[in-house]
Order: sequence, then C-alpha cells, then structure tokens
Amino acid sequence: MPLAALQQALAEAGEGRLVDDLLAAALADMRASRHPFEAELEGCLLLASLVEELTADVEGDDDGPSTDDVVERPIQQQVNALVALLLSAAEQEGSPDDAGLLRVLSTLLGGRGADTAKAAAERLVAAGVSLPRWAAPAGRPAVERVWCYRDTLGVQESIVVEFAYGHRQHAMSVLIDHELGGGVKDVWFTEGRDVARLRSDYASASATEPITEVLDLGPAEAAARLQRALEHPPCPEQPDQAEDVVRFLPLLRSRAAWLTEATAEVTPAP
Repeated sequence: MPLAALQQALAEAGEGRLVDDLLAAALADMRASRHPFEAELEGCLLLASLVEELTADVEGDDDGPSTDDVVERPIQQQVNALVALLLSAAEQEGSPDDAGLLRVLSTLLGGRGADTAKAAAERLVAAGVSLPRWAAPAGRPAVERVWCYRDTLGVQESIVVEFAYGHRQHAMSVLIDHELGGGVKDVWFTEGRDVARLRSDYASASATEPITEVLDLGPAEAAARLQRALEHPPCPEQPDQAEDVVRFLPLLRSRAAWLTEATAEVTPAP
C-alpha cells in the first residue's frame, strides 16, 4: 500500500486514536520498567505492535506478522509513518516517561527515526524534563562474553553476546543461516540466571552432536559477522522465528551497532 493510501486509511480509521492508544499502552509498560533492558524490550514490543497494526488492520490479516511480512512486503515506509506520529505525540505529552520512551526509541530506530527521537528527547531534557533512571543508559551495556554455536558444515551458526547493565546480565542469540542467504533466521534474548548457564547448556548439546561446536569469539569478529548478516534479508522459516525477528530486529541492530562502536573504542590505532 503506498504511503499516501496508508495515511488516508489511517485517517479514516482515526489514526490519532490508534497512536494515542499505542502510546498510552507503551508508557504504562515503560513506567513498570526498573531497568534499561526491560525498557528496551518494551520498546521492541511497541515497534512490533505497529507492524501488527499494519498487517492486521490495513491488510486484513489478524494472525500477526508472517514470514512474508518480514521478507517480502514493503511495509517499512508505512511503519515509519506511524513511528513519526508516535514520536510527535510523545514529545507533545512531554512527561518524564515520554522523554524516556523517546530516549529508548532513539537507540532502537534507525536513520531519520533515531535522529528524530533523539532530538525530541533532548528538547524535553533541555526544557527541564528529567529522564527516568531506566532511560539514560539504554543502548550502551557492557560487553562481557562472546561466543558461537555452529555446525561444522557451515550451514548455520548462532552468535551469542553476553551484556550487562551493572550487575544485571542479558544475552542475545542470533541464528544465521548461510544456506538461506546468510541473513538472520532467528533472534532472541535471555536474562538473569539463565545467562550464566547458557554457554554450558550449548556445550552439553554440542557434546552429543559431533557436527557442532562451541567456540569463543572476539567482540570485533562477532560484530563483523552480525553486521554481515544484517546486510542480507532476514530468512525466518517458521512463524515463531518470524515473530522473533519482527519483535527483536531493532534491538539486534542496536546491539550490533553498539558492539561495533565499543570494539572500535578499544582497538588500538595501527
């Protein structure tokens, strides 16, 4: 659907009410966040809900995003239109939670959306609005351990990066399928105590599968592999993989960019 047609459809359906409802729901969840990672997950859910609104209300599909929505349908322009409305509404409301939402979205969105969200958050802060404690560190966690689980045939690999905000850990697992073009097949996050045993669980699984192995990676190598995968179209095959990709791709892009930046900061000049 062309952008103009989308805007007309949203206007007829009451786009203001849709954006207000999404913003209210997002802020309610954000207020319950006590930690940057929780806020980032809520931001991902908000952006995914925009995709769901488009695939359900505009295209008549009420089953949520499918693999076609991830790979084939040109819906990004429509998503951007809703994001622009959402950012404008958040700045107009102007509460600390709105400023926090804008700050978090500035780390999850790409291109113009990120710049718009960042500028809006900065304007609110300059006007005296305080950022919530969960918002300021968002997008810049400490990088802890990096490793991969792969098959020795070179078909698939999972890049796992362990991060931490203070003492609270979370891990990102990215499944890359080289037979399907080298893009992201699935991505998911885990946190808390599960992070500490994640590598040992994979190592135990590898011990029973002779064609798989677990290898440590340097952060720079992991960043390069993730960026290469993001240059290719996502390639989920199953509905749950498509749902994961729609939901978590913004956070994956944010983490990959941060990993690249953090690696560059500690790499000595030649």
